[in-house]
Amino acid sequence: MKKVFLITAVIIFLFSLTAFSHPPADIEMAFELENNILEASVTHRSQNNQDHFVEKVEIFLNDELMIKQDFLIQSNNDQQNLLYLMPGVVEGDTIKIIAYCNQFGSLEEEMLIE
Repeated sequence: MKKVFLITAVIIFLFSLTAFSHPPADIEMAFELENNILEASVTHRSQNNQDHFVEKVEIFLNDELMIKQDFLIQSNNDQQNLLYLMPGVVEGDTIKIIAYCNQFGSLEEEMLIE
């Protein structure tokens, strides 16, 4: 009986931890072809951006990993802001961003350069 109670308590505890964790909600991005600048914002709301934040961002150009950046804290409690110089990008290329939460999940967005 004690064993069943203990296992149930552990399962409830583990599910309650993930209930407060969530992946990034949205990625907005724009590429300025004239200056080769990628500007992006990863929406990830958190009560405390030092404990629950966007931990890592990977940026792909035509499915090739070009940029990987790790973070120790989020820009603010609502989002992680990104700004990168990406020389060599031309019309027809595809840029993909994957943003990872430090506690749970990830989000991927892709855009075609026009």
